[in-house]
Amino acid sequence: MSESESTRKDFPDWENLYKSQSVETMPWYNERFDSDLERELDQRKIIANGKKFLTLVQVLQLKLYG
Repeated sequence: MSESESTRKDFPDWENLYKSQSVETMPWYNERFDSDLERELDQRKIIANGKKFLTLVQVLQLKLYG
């Protein structure tokens, strides 16, 4: 077995993981933006300008619903 085949088997099946588990229960979930991202959004007035910005969590949730 090659090293790349061995490495691939160590990764979870992301599709099934996100289908079987709530995103909020995953260790990397954060309800708020990271502080550096929040600061940048505020400085650029991205939210205030009416532009839409999706978090990775929101994108993943949309993907689950097709």
